[in-house]
Amino acid sequence: MSATDLMRVLIVEDDKTSRFVLRRILETMDALEIYEAEDGMKAWEMLKGGLLPQLCFLDFTMPKMDGLELLKRIRGDVRLAGMKVSFCSAVRDRQLIVQAAALQPDNYILKPYARSAILSQVQKARGTPRPEESLEPAAVVCSRLGIEREVYDQRLNGLLEDVRTLTARLPTLLMQLDVPGALMAMDKTRQAAEDLGVRRIFKLADTLSRSFRADGSLADCQMDSKEETSAKLQRWLSRFADRLMQMMRDMRAELQIIERLLAESRLAPDGVMPVPDTFRGRPEAELGAMIILLADLFRQGRVLAAGKIIRSKPLNVPIKTSFLGEDSTQTVGGVTRRTSFSLTLLDTGTADAVEGCRKINDLLKLLSFPLEGGDRWIPPAALRLLEGELAARNERGVMLLRQAIGPNFEEFIRQKEMVVRENVGRGNSSTEVATGASEEQVQEVLLAIRQRLQPAVDGMLTAHPVLVECDLGNLTEHTDDIRWGLPLSLLQNAAQLQRTAITDSSFDRVFNFNTFDRTAFLKAMDVFGDDICRHLDPEQAACEIQVLEAVAASPVSLLEKCRLVWGIIQGQTKPGSSLRRAGGMAKP
Repeated sequence: MSATDLMRVLIVEDDKTSRFVLRRILETMDALEIYEAEDGMKAWEMLKGGLLPQLCFLDFTMPKMDGLELLKRIRGDVRLAGMKVSFCSAVRDRQLIVQAAALQPDNYILKPYARSAILSQVQKARGTPRPEESLEPAAVVCSRLGIEREVYDQRLNGLLEDVRTLTARLPTLLMQLDVPGALMAMDKTRQAAEDLGVRRIFKLADTLSRSFRADGSLADCQMDSKEETSAKLQRWLSRFADRLMQMMRDMRAELQIIERLLAESRLAPDGVMPVPDTFRGRPEAELGAMIILLADLFRQGRVLAAGKIIRSKPLNVPIKTSFLGEDSTQTVGGVTRRTSFSLTLLDTGTADAVEGCRKINDLLKLLSFPLEGGDRWIPPAALRLLEGELAARNERGVMLLRQAIGPNFEEFIRQKEMVVRENVGRGNSSTEVATGASEEQVQEVLLAIRQRLQPAVDGMLTAHPVLVECDLGNLTEHTDDIRWGLPLSLLQNAAQLQRTAITDSSFDRVFNFNTFDRTAFLKAMDVFGDDICRHLDPEQAACEIQVLEAVAASPVSLLEKCRLVWGIIQGQTKPGSSLRRAGGMAKP
C-alpha cells in the first residue's frame, strides 16, 4: 500500500491517557496514518507546516490554544477546507457548545470515547460509498422476487436487525462453542442479503461464512466432544480472529451507511418530509449539541417510578361489616352488591380540604413530561417547584387537621371512642336489637384511628412520589434508532407545551397553586431554551404546532424526527419554508 492510499488522522488532545485511548481505537482500522499534538498551538504549527489530514479529533480545553480557537483558524484556511473536524470532550457547558456549533464542526463526541462513534467518523471521512455499491435498487429487487414494496421494506428491516444481532452475538457464540448457532446466524444473514441485493453486507457475510468453513472440520464438529470443538475453534481463531473483528466493524459501518441511505430516500423531495435546510452542511454539530443537552437533562431530572407513591392512609376509618352484623356481599338474582362502611373523623368541609392537600396527581401530571412507554420525567427546575408545593400542601393540611382535632389529641380519641361504642355493635336483623360492640372491636377501630391520625398530625400528611434516575445510554451511538424514543417524546412534549401555552386561552385555568405561578411553571418546563419563549408569537406558535404534528406522523426515523423537532425548538426551522406536511398534506 502506497503512502497516498493512507488516510491521515490528527489527534489534538492535551491529556496523555485520552490521546493514548483514541490512538489505540484508531489503530484497529486499516490504512490510517495517525499524527498527534498535545495542544492547539502545536497542531496549528503542524498544519501550517504542510500536514493535510482528512480528519481531526479535537479537544475543547487545552493550554496555549484551545479547540475553539484552532477550529476557527482551520475554518479560515482555504487549504484546510476539506478536513473533517470532530470535537471530543467531556465539556458540557451550554455556552461553549453554542460557540462550537457556530464554527460548524462535523461532529461532537462525548468522553469517555465510544469505539463505534470514533470509527464511524473515520468511515465518513473516507467517503460514503455510492448507493449502488450498498443496495440493489428496490424496484429491481421487488421485480426479481415478485414481492410488493411494503414486503421488501419489512424484509430489509428484518435483515438490518439480523446484522445487528450477528455483529453483537457472533463472537459470544464462538466463545461458547455454539458452532451450529454461529453457522445459522452467518448463513441467515448471507442468504437474506443476497436475496434483497444488499451487496456489501452479502460480500462480508459470504467471506465470513467461507472462511469459517475453510477449516473443513468446523462445520462438522457438532458430533465432536467439547474439548475437540474448543481445540478446532482455537486453531481457527488464531488465524482469523483479527479479521473476524474487522469484518464485524465493517458490517456495523455498512449498516450505518444503509440506514443513512434509507433515511435519505424517505426524505427525498416527493412531498413527504424534506430535511430542513438548517441541518444541511452541519448535521453532526447540531446533533452533538442536542445529545449533550439531552444527556445532561435526563441525568439531572428524575423519572416518576410507575405507580409508586409514598402516601399516608386515608383519614376515614373502614369498619368491617361483620361488626354491624351484616354480610358485606349480597346477591339478589344475578346482581351482586358489596357493602362497605367507614367512620368519618372530621366534618365534611374540613375532610374535603385536608383530602385536597393529600392528593398530588394533578401536580405530578403538570410538572412532568410523558415519555415513551408510559413513564413521566420531571425536569430539574420543576423538581424544586414540586418540592415547594408539596411542602406547602403538607403544611396547610396538617394545620387544618390540628385545628379540627384541637389542642388535646387524647381527648379527641376519647370522643371518637364514645362514637365507636354507640354506633359499632352487633345488630340482629330479625329483632333489630343492638347488642353493643365488643371491647376487642372497639380497640381495633381505635387503633386504626390512631394509625391514620398520628402520622398526619406529626406532619406526614401529603403523598410523595418515588423518583428514580434515567439513563439514556450513549446517544453518540445513534445508529440504534430505538434508543431515540425517549428523547423524541421529551422533545415533542416540551415543544408542544410552550406553544400550547401561547395559543390556548384555557391554559391558565390550572394555576391555583400556593407556591408558583404560570410564569415560574413555563420557565421550569422550558428545558431546551425554546426560541418561541423569547417572542411569544401566537401565529407562529400555531403554525409550529401543525409542523410538530406533521413530524410525528412522518415516516422518517426517530433520530430524524428528533433533529426536526430540535430545529423547531431552536428557531432554526420556520413554518412553511423547509418542512412540509407528512404524506403530501398541505403546508401549514
